[in-house]
Amino acid sequence: MCGFITFQFAPGLGLAPEVPGVAAADIELRQIWWIGTVISTGLGLWLIAFGANKGAYIIGAILLLLPHVIGAPEPEVFIGPVPPELAALFAARAFGVGMAAWVLLGLTSAYFWSAEGNRRQDTT
Repeated sequence: MCGFITFQFAPGLGLAPEVPGVAAADIELRQIWWIGTVISTGLGLWLIAFGANKGAYIIGAILLLLPHVIGAPEPEVFIGPVPPELAALFAARAFGVGMAAWVLLGLTSAYFWSAEGNRRQDTT
C-alpha cells in the first residue's frame, strides 16, 4: 500500500490522472512536482514506519504534507473536449486499478518471499 500511496495516490491528489486532450500545465513543471512528491512521500512514510522517536514522526508528517502545501502546477485555463464527468470517472478508475495492481504486487511478492524462505529452511 505504501507503493500505491507514494507513486500514485499522493501525486494524484495534486495532479489527477488526465484523459488525453485536457488542458494541463507545462510537462516539465509537472514532472518536477511529481518526482518531488514521490521522494517526499516515500521519505515521510519511511520515517513514520521506522522512526524511533516523535521527531521522526513529525518530520515524516511534514514531508507528507509539503508537496501539497507547495501545490501542483495548474494550467492557466481548464479547457478540453472531454466532459468533466468522464474525466472524473477516468481518474477514479485509474486510482482503483492502480491500487489493485499494487496490492497484487505486494501479495505476489510476499508469497514468493515466504516460499523462498521456506525452501531455504527445508534445505538446511
